[in-house]
Amino acid sequence: SSGINAEWPLRPGMRLKKTWDHVKSSSQTSLNDLEEFMSNVDNFGQYRKHLTKAPRTVCTIPLLSLILRDIEFLNVNSPKLKNGLWNFGKLRLIKNKISELERYKMIKPQNHIQTDDDILAFCRRLPTVPSASFYDISLEREPKDQPRPARPVSVSSLSSVATSSSS
Repeated sequence: SSGINAEWPLRPGMRLKKTWDHVKSSSQTSLNDLEEFMSNVDNFGQYRKHLTKAPRTVCTIPLLSLILRDIEFLNVNSPKLKNGLWNFGKLRLIKNKISELERYKMIKPQNHIQTDDDILAFCRRLPTVPSASFYDISLEREPKDQPRPARPVSVSSLSSVATSSSS
């Protein structure tokens, strides 16, 4: 979700004001909740707070990029000791972050995750559109200063863009 969420506030998606009128308010609320949850404010504070409150017996998948960023931050920004001595405080903090990752790895799902073949097939058929094309697609769907689109934008209509951009 963070991948989707990272692209959403960008200009191409946000400029589609007329198209947003066709999105159900409950879906907009869900998207807003997801944006707030995955906001980078306070170093992803909402996400981190939720993650720390999750019971250790529940299978949780943390964002690996955040843990790696924390380790890099600790490594680069922890004070260095003079005379080439080891900074054991710094090493302990890095070890704690690695141990946190190991704890997540040890938790096994209690119930097997059910997959839905129809949903998986649908997702596999979705076109891949390079992010550099987003603005052009948004202008195609909703030109500047034009009336409201006659039909809502569908995923299948993007396949021509994905095909033409990959060639």
